[in-house]
Amino acid sequence: MKSTKLSLVATIAIMGMFSGVNANEFDEAFTKGTLTGDATVTYETRDQKDDDKGAYYTDEAYSVASAELIYKTAKFYDFSLTYGMRGYKVLWEDDANSAPANGTGDASSRFYNIDGGDTAQISNAYLAYNTKIIDAKFGRQKISGDWINKTHDAVNITVNPMEKLAVGLIWTNTKDMRVLARDLRALNNDINGNDGIYKLDVTYKIMDSLKATAYALHAPTSHSVYGGKVMLDSKANDVSFGGFAHYMQTDEIAKNTDGSAKDDGSMYYAKAYVGYSGVTAALGYIKTGKDAGWASANAAGETIDPFEEGDALFYVDAATTYATLSTTLAGVSLSGIYGMSEYSASKGSDTLKENEFCLWAGYDLTKQLNLSAIVTLLSVDDDAPNSDMTQLSSTLTYKF
Repeated sequence: MKSTKLSLVATIAIMGMFSGVNANEFDEAFTKGTLTGDATVTYETRDQKDDDKGAYYTDEAYSVASAELIYKTAKFYDFSLTYGMRGYKVLWEDDANSAPANGTGDASSRFYNIDGGDTAQISNAYLAYNTKIIDAKFGRQKISGDWINKTHDAVNITVNPMEKLAVGLIWTNTKDMRVLARDLRALNNDINGNDGIYKLDVTYKIMDSLKATAYALHAPTSHSVYGGKVMLDSKANDVSFGGFAHYMQTDEIAKNTDGSAKDDGSMYYAKAYVGYSGVTAALGYIKTGKDAGWASANAAGETIDPFEEGDALFYVDAATTYATLSTTLAGVSLSGIYGMSEYSASKGSDTLKENEFCLWAGYDLTKQLNLSAIVTLLSVDDDAPNSDMTQLSSTLTYKF
């Protein structure tokens, strides 16, 4: 909560300074603010072939309700304040005494340490400053980018010094926090102690359909990450097409417990897509480092994994080929993926195989009420660290 408290103190201080300039405008920033949110009920059931392979996931079934309220002030001299909370309540568990890896009760497999009860978490608490050139946020916020993802206590600044150039600066000390309708992981400040991770990225638009990004992340005493990607999104008549190529490598600074150097990680990711008449198809290939996989690259999260589970991508020397297909039929949005992975559970171990199929479906019952479902089928080798699995999730969400 340290950085959240600092962001709130900064907010009060800055707003207080400006309140002396024009008290009426300051008051109007709050009275003209907006309140948004949702009420959600989610259900999930999971059937595994081998429950004795660990407690990360076991056979489970549960339902959890949650609701989020987010208040955002109007702008005051280009500043605004956003504050939100999500509350959770376990409605039902097939086994309230089960012991997944992060608590007691079936729901704790995704809602960490909820232990059959209820809880609330701050989902947003940040001060924003926004102009045509600068977009800055200070405090708890959702971030989705290369190797920084989900909810973070962070400083996040994007500067557009010219039309085709964007420069991003991020500092975060939050690991893998999630305050979502289907997922809850409370604050965990263990990225490089309290020093956190620093990120710089530069994106240049070569032309309207083509842009390139280079980035660097640094966690003092822990690791560094360097990468870049080229992205194409274009259209010819009624056909859309494009894709990207992305490369990353790490420089591991910390040592193993025996004092030896850690292996560096790496990744190559390529994807191509084509769309026509409401149907989009894509092919992708992801290759992780042969010695350490991603290594420490995903310490603050990742946006690489295209699957619902995608466990194979987190192992060493993983080669994954996948295909996706998405469309809308009778108002139902459908998106499917099938992928095949070969990987090693650890450096030098035997090669294992994993196949995963996922189908996402969504339907708007009204303009504000949506029903969605996810089917996941996982098939793995007998010697794999995880298990064959069938998983079904459904979520009913009312947004306002």
